[in-house]
Amino acid sequence: MTGSIRKSTLILYAFFATFWVTGVVPFVMQEITGDKCEAVRLALNAAMQLAAALLGLWTLRKRTDILIIAVFTAVSAYSSLVINDEGIGTWLNGYRRYLGYLFILPVIRYFFADKERRDRFVHAFDRNLWYFLVLQAPCITTQAIRWGIGDSGGGSMGWDNSGVASQLIYMVSFYLMIRRWDKTKGYIGNLLSNAWLVVLLYPSFLNETKVSFIFLLCYFVLLLPMDRNFMKRLFVVIPMLVLLMLGAGYWYLTSLNAKDNVFSLEYMNDYVLGNNMIDWAFELMDADNVDADEIWEQDYARGVKFALLPTLLEQGGEKNQVWGYGLAQFKGGTRTEKTDFAKRYEWFLRGTQTEIFDVTVELGYLGAGLYFLYWIIVFRLFRKVPGGRNKRFQLWLGLCVLVMAFYSPAFDLLPFVLICLYMVYCSTHWDELPPCRQSKAAEPKADPETDQKPEYLPEVEPEAEPAVRPAAGSV
Repeated sequence: MTGSIRKSTLILYAFFATFWVTGVVPFVMQEITGDKCEAVRLALNAAMQLAAALLGLWTLRKRTDILIIAVFTAVSAYSSLVINDEGIGTWLNGYRRYLGYLFILPVIRYFFADKERRDRFVHAFDRNLWYFLVLQAPCITTQAIRWGIGDSGGGSMGWDNSGVASQLIYMVSFYLMIRRWDKTKGYIGNLLSNAWLVVLLYPSFLNETKVSFIFLLCYFVLLLPMDRNFMKRLFVVIPMLVLLMLGAGYWYLTSLNAKDNVFSLEYMNDYVLGNNMIDWAFELMDADNVDADEIWEQDYARGVKFALLPTLLEQGGEKNQVWGYGLAQFKGGTRTEKTDFAKRYEWFLRGTQTEIFDVTVELGYLGAGLYFLYWIIVFRLFRKVPGGRNKRFQLWLGLCVLVMAFYSPAFDLLPFVLICLYMVYCSTHWDELPPCRQSKAAEPKADPETDQKPEYLPEVEPEAEPAVRPAAGSV
């Protein structure tokens, strides 16, 4: 209709608005006001999650997406409302955490359903990803200078998101690198041509994320073309990788004044496996009453949490092992009441969280199975994909998803959801992607005869008016 914005343009603007609001506003608010606006930040994040869900409902068409939403809604409702007798409000509050899994893919499918929309969307997303990657450097550097090197280095997404920020830095850099990869150049030639993508990895070593060493190694290994000469190329670049890892380790241990030798076996046993606290945690699990405020240990290593997870599920009987304890076990405490289960085991649930741990606690072994089934469907494994599968990129993304599952609750952050699912979808439609444009100078100009706009820009119908945390908490 004349004078109105096209549906695709409106959805495009709204999609990237949710991305940037949740991806930048936390940093700005925290650096200006500290934790004084934490409640506002949480409310804003909830509003953006709801907005993303509405976009997903608006574009929902594919039966697979409808089935995923229906199955999750039924399972989570039965677990929360029937098995654990929680209220509807508690279930809905917990449901919010899974909105990204359910409603972002329909939006991405909507743009890929039409070539014009797809090309415009891909070019816009690639450009926004570049801006996002560049932005992390000054944000994390500022956080490191002001607050010290550690969990405060969450980049533009704010405090307590250091692990997610580092993971996104490597994911975005890797994606842009292979999008810009020139097959006429060699391995070193492509790295030199895209040197800024490598340089912009440095903020990942300003927030003490040990997993960055894994990403750094895999980054350069998986950039090697996956063909019959892969092993030959790997042996050629091994000396470079050894020097790179030694340099990164030296920087971490000296320049960043690391307190412990993070590469020692003793440190890894304590940090990852938590061998120094696992027996005591088992004793607390069997205790009748535990006051979380009286326990000096504020966090438990990931190894401890996974080791005690079966025991935790057994506390409620067979039904809870299958169905979990219901949604919202990691929500509440500010505006809404915590569940009885969360109050009882607050000493164990607080602190370090991981995606698969959270899902299993809330939805049991059934939920864990659905979680892995979800990724099998999204990656379109065991299926022939007409859009072209980029195996090298899917291997990289598979590593990222695996790390996320056992390292952090990254899907609680909307920027990560949007970026991750966009990349996974692109990995199964690689041959359909338009050529990468690295700068505006390289982009095509409008045809002077037809006055046709470049495909990557949001279009408006003729005569349209121009469109004008130090402590983690949960709503």
